[in-house]
Amino acid sequence: INNVTELSVKTFANMFKHYDRQHCYSRYSMILDSLVPEEHRGRLQGEFETWRKTMDCTEFWYNQRRAQALAKANNL
Repeated sequence: INNVTELSVKTFANMFKHYDRQHCYSRYSMILDSLVPEEHRGRLQGEFETWRKTMDCTEFWYNQRRAQALAKANNL
């Protein structure tokens, strides 16, 4: 992974256009477990768990659902 210092769930979700929270969390966790070097893994997992408990997380997923709805509406 080239961007391990900037990696976060938020950047991951935006980069790969994840709108489903559970799917994103599953993919992100899999990447942390299998591709991130061990010296960064603990920090990233801790940041992930902390972020999941914040209002920023709640607002982020609200905005992701809204963006998905707008994208679907534009394709009609």
